[in-house]
Amino acid sequence: MTSPDPTGSARKSQNASGRQKAILAAIVVRAAARIAWDRRTHERVILVALVVAAAAGLAHAGGARSIGRLIAWDKQKTLTEQRRAKTSRS
Repeated sequence: MTSPDPTGSARKSQNASGRQKAILAAIVVRAAARIAWDRRTHERVILVALVVAAAAGLAHAGGARSIGRLIAWDKQKTLTEQRRAKTSRS
């Protein structure tokens, strides 16, 4: 991007924009570093990880129970159909 005037104002605005981005990036990095070293943040992250793991375990157990009930229902239905077929042949 070039400026129509010989003062180079477009170049100055690009430098200012780049400087603003660099300052913002430095602030974000500093805030992230401060959060990463905060003991309370570590405790919260560990707590969230435990809650997520527990929820995943419960979901898995619930899914296993559902599959078990479905298998039992299918076996019962199959046995009922076999009995009906057997009695209709007799």
